Amino acid sequence: MRIKSWLEQREHTSRNSGKAPCFDVTLERLGYESVGMYASCSSVIQRLLAVISPHSLKDFTRPKATTFFIAIPWTICFIMRTFLASDAQGLVMKQVDYYPSERCFIQSISSWPSTSIFLYVFIQPHVPLVTICGCYLVIFITTLKQIRRERQPNNDRRVETLMRRLDLSQGLFVCYLWHMVGGYQFIYSAGILPDLSQKKSPSPRIFARSRQHLQRHESSIPNYQ
Repeated sequence: MRIKSWLEQREHTSRNSGKAPCFDVTLERLGYESVGMYASCSSVIQRLLAVISPHSLKDFTRPKATTFFIAIPWTICFIMRTFLASDAQGLVMKQVDYYPSERCFIQSISSWPSTSIFLYVFIQPHVPLVTICGCYLVIFITTLKQIRRERQPNNDRRVETLMRRLDLSQGLFVCYLWHMVGGYQFIYSAGILPDLSQKKSPSPRIFARSRQHLQRHESSIPNYQ
């Protein structure tokens, strides 16, 4: 009873302090972080067209095409937020509140398998990253071929311009590749994969850690009725 009352008061205090609920924070993290990646994906596609097909780039730089490329990321963000917030597909939010920190999890109810969480949360941020990495890889290979062709007539100025593009495409490819392989793997492995393996969220390890923290600080918990 003491632990339950203490947890209820902590939840009440966090709400009164203006702290955003776990559900809203997770929606913004899934939505607004992804919209930046999809916007970058749109710009990278335009860069790819400028390299492999400069003549068709004019059609993609017109006002209607520009509006289309700007509207796509926000449309995807809105669909993802609506998909999760509507609770029509069987996704709900769970929050584990234990001392000294809090963690948020996405949990599926019995009508939806846990693998769907993996498809929604783990794969959807990788789609724009894979597209960006693929575009920069194509730009890198195309630029490398152009450099070999331009070196034959000894066009030093053109070769220097292509070398700058080659360095930029190589650096951006490695950057986004590391972002995809190194960043998201640890984040979602810590928060999502335990739920997939146990088919329940959060994992039993989190509950065990929660009990340890609560027992350790039980002496400082006031006795609420």
